[in-house]
Amino acid sequence: MVDPRKDKSYDKNEWRTPIKVFEAISEYFEIDFSLDPCAKPDNHLMLPKFYTKFDNGLRYEWMNEGVYINPPFDNKETWIRKAISESKHHGSICVMLLPNFTDTDVFHSLIVPYSSIVFCEGRIRFIGAKGSPREGFILVKFPRDIKENKLNTLNLRGLS
Repeated sequence: MVDPRKDKSYDKNEWRTPIKVFEAISEYFEIDFSLDPCAKPDNHLMLPKFYTKFDNGLRYEWMNEGVYINPPFDNKETWIRKAISESKHHGSICVMLLPNFTDTDVFHSLIVPYSSIVFCEGRIRFIGAKGSPREGFILVKFPRDIKENKLNTLNLRGLS
């Protein structure tokens, strides 16, 4: 595996999810993820399918996949729209890890109406990051599970 501290391509836009955090997310949603459309070339989550930024996972259809998305932070809205479309038209279940910016138009126009939302407890120490981000994070699942009407949380303390 490439050491993120020595690879200049690792920046704050592409922090990677720690394995234990990913496993907790998979267990919480009871999904065996099969696709990471925002992977690094080493496919550190070891999913059967993955696309790197050079492949551009936005160009492909995600037919009936369990999709885990930790999107580039400078392009979140495009990835959110793609997840909504793939869940609606191609039967995929998409789970995204996003900053907890509940005051944005994107949150209220795309996330609230179309997804189930889970607030993450604790800070995530991303692979490739220098320390933990200041903001908290949410998990959003497309399509929205109508049965989930309450505030949901997932404790990630100590997993990264």
